[in-house]
Amino acid sequence: MWTVLERASAAQERLLELTGVTRDVRALEIAALRLGDPALSPAPAPLLAEVRALSAELRGTPVMGAAERAPFAVLLSALARLDAALAGPAAGQRQAADEVAQAAQTLASALNRRTDAEMTWTQATEALGRQQLWRMTAFGDLGMERVQLKTDHMNLRSQRAIEKLGATREGVLRRHLRRPDGTWRDTVMYSLLREEWLQAQARLRATTS
Repeated sequence: MWTVLERASAAQERLLELTGVTRDVRALEIAALRLGDPALSPAPAPLLAEVRALSAELRGTPVMGAAERAPFAVLLSALARLDAALAGPAAGQRQAADEVAQAAQTLASALNRRTDAEMTWTQATEALGRQQLWRMTAFGDLGMERVQLKTDHMNLRSQRAIEKLGATREGVLRRHLRRPDGTWRDTVMYSLLREEWLQAQARLRATTS
């Protein structure tokens, strides 16, 4: 699972590097309106081939709980629209500017807006049950002070598991995400601080010893 996620991250980094854009979404959206900017040159074919291969490898893997949603489909669609707008006969005109801006906005939403350490936006089936290892890594190797956990308000099993760790329920983001079937998901937000995780570890060891 870690190999797959690392490859996804590496592909994203190469995309940013080769297209010349930064991680900052606002900078990307501004650059999208500057037609002719080298930063908006079409993505290299080898890179797109690699991303498509990774998408095929992850197909069927749950993405935000939706196994039927094709990973990277939105990203690839945005790249295609971006390339078409830049290479089209209307380049330099208002229509092309709108198309580029729309594609860049979609592309931006597929990139990391902050340096969050996400685990289960894309989670392979074989990785289920490894959340404890992830938290140990977050507070240990990565030196984090706070880990944010979130789950669907209808996923009571996940909520109970998170609460069992000692995480604090911070609230609910109403109509936060739309599910593949069109219904709205409320997202229950939790957090776990470093000292709370140390206490949770002690409790877990006590129950398993």
